[in-house]
Amino acid sequence: IMTIAAIEATGVSTTAKAVSSDTAIMGKNDFLNLLVAQLQHQDPLNPLDSTEFTAQLAQFTSLEQLNNVNTNLESLQSYQAAIKNAQAVDLIGKTVEAPGNTIVLRDDSEAALGFDLAQDVDYLSANIYGPEGNFVRTVTTGPLFSGRHSLTWDGRDQEGNRLPVGRYSYEIQATAHDGEAATAAPFVAARVTGVNFDGQTPQLRAGDYSISVNDIREVTADASEADAATTDTAQSYELNP
Repeated sequence: IMTIAAIEATGVSTTAKAVSSDTAIMGKNDFLNLLVAQLQHQDPLNPLDSTEFTAQLAQFTSLEQLNNVNTNLESLQSYQAAIKNAQAVDLIGKTVEAPGNTIVLRDDSEAALGFDLAQDVDYLSANIYGPEGNFVRTVTTGPLFSGRHSLTWDGRDQEGNRLPVGRYSYEIQATAHDGEAATAAPFVAARVTGVNFDGQTPQLRAGDYSISVNDIREVTADASEADAATTDTAQSYELNP
């Protein structure tokens, strides 16, 4: 394999140095120029070994192939991004679900606390927190089967006072039949009304939420269930203080 030292000996070191100063990475054209320069300045009495020359040609071929692969990958990325954007637009008007534990309380309205249970539970409680992270209420319910559920919160605190509109959060704690803690995964669901393409991943505008398309775990085609936190298989319960 040729070396810079060998090229300098033939008087083409200036070209080699200029190439390295113009670009930090040697491209296929630079490689070909160096190969041609080596052939032009080789010693007629001691020509380049055919095996070494073949190896250099193989390196040039590999470089060309890698460059083509990189170009194809860039085209594939653009194509995949276009497909993802088109799929995101197709979600407009549909209800999507994604992991999340936030709810928006409006005037004289209730709020649904959606969650999934990995197993049957004997006891479940929901701690609700205000916009500033302050605790506002704990509510409980009886035994529940594994699966998807939704608890309806009336928007009041522990003393029964109506709370102001705003964004609240909640956490679910559940106890299984054996007394051990059970896993409860909260989720949010809302109807998609628009898509934001500012970032690398499309963000869905769904009700009061901004949901990444990568976080979607279920899509409901029935758009009439706007801002619903349940599906046909979900069960709804009134919270008991």
